[in-house]
Amino acid sequence: MYYVPPDQLQGCPPWNGDLQQAKQFLIQSGMYNVSVNFPVIVPAGDPIDFTAAQIWAQAIHSIDPNIVMVPVYQEFATTIGLMVPGQDPMPLYLLGWIADYPYPFRLC
Repeated sequence: MYYVPPDQLQGCPPWNGDLQQAKQFLIQSGMYNVSVNFPVIVPAGDPIDFTAAQIWAQAIHSIDPNIVMVPVYQEFATTIGLMVPGQDPMPLYLLGWIADYPYPFRLC
């Protein structure tokens, strides 16, 4: 009941998985050719997600060579410690994903 099919999302342009289309969306956003360098945090000892982060970083870099994503291992306690409300020191991270997370405030 919590899944929203992509064709029912409002205000979101559809993406078909094509990197050229992703590049066009980035150009349309006005943020193409902007240099950024940021870490992607992966739980320490998780080589599967680390490899996925490397593949993701390569794909993003192929869209715009000015975007550099660097996967880094980090201990769970450090990742949680960076979650500081109002200070936003948190880099991109993965702690898990479950397709059936409920919408906020809709728990029943």
